[in-house]
Amino acid sequence: MVQLKGILVPVVTPFKNNEIDEEGFRTIINYLIENGVHGIIPCGSTGETINLRLAERKKVAEIAVDEADRRIFVIIGTGDSSTDRAIELTKHAADIGADAVLIVTPFYFKPSQQAIYEYFSEIASIVDISMLLYMVPKFTGGVEIDPKTVVRLQEYSNIVGIKMSITDIRKISTMINIASNDNFSVFAGSGSAIFATLMLGGIGAVPATGNIATQMIADIYGSFIQHDFEKARDLQLKVLPLDNFLTGPKGHGIPAIKAGMGMLGLDLQAGIPRSPMLPITDEVKNELGNILRSIGLIENQ
Repeated sequence: MVQLKGILVPVVTPFKNNEIDEEGFRTIINYLIENGVHGIIPCGSTGETINLRLAERKKVAEIAVDEADRRIFVIIGTGDSSTDRAIELTKHAADIGADAVLIVTPFYFKPSQQAIYEYFSEIASIVDISMLLYMVPKFTGGVEIDPKTVVRLQEYSNIVGIKMSITDIRKISTMINIASNDNFSVFAGSGSAIFATLMLGGIGAVPATGNIATQMIADIYGSFIQHDFEKARDLQLKVLPLDNFLTGPKGHGIPAIKAGMGMLGLDLQAGIPRSPMLPITDEVKNELGNILRSIGLIENQ
């Protein structure tokens, strides 16, 4: 099984005329690689997977595996509200040569811990590929994965870690204390919790903000593993206003991430989000520009 670590960016899905922009997607993947990420996660929440057709999810996965070409980890988001669809997508990811999959807890109907266990165990028993569990309560009706459920799931050797998209350090530390071991790792799912999670024993992060502040976030991890904890902490504090603006409780989400990528002065054409999401307003774009200037990602004009 692949042992994942480092900064794994949940990459956006660029659209042109409401269709997947393959050329733009390949450009974004190369930008992320060139700026020090250790892996990408297409078809995650940030990739607007909920609004992709099944064939589009497979196409995005195939482009990502092809363009990354073994230079970094490629972890495909294959979770779904349907166990059957999750299995189909996970099999596809394994067949095309992905390194791992990221599987969100079932959503819409609120599953019990037993239902969560059976969902993940059924997939893990059928498909032989490294799996990251994905806990993102803000998108799943508040559903979380209990650390005891995670321990039960460790009977499957291909379940290798969990992405925790929360900022509650108590819950993150509890998960690390109960479930983390040599074969199972905890990843921060928020760009605001990277340093704290690493200090507590986490092995990396899956930050949506990495689509914009890519090198800065990669440097948090790089500084940490070089034991330059002061620099890692300073970088974490520097990126905090941007992460709060994008993914915090009142964050502007994917529309702002896509807009921010276009403001970097690079050839990162992420397009606009797919309906029913709307592009950000000019007022929000101005706020975003001020934050990007304040942390040095775009030049003052």
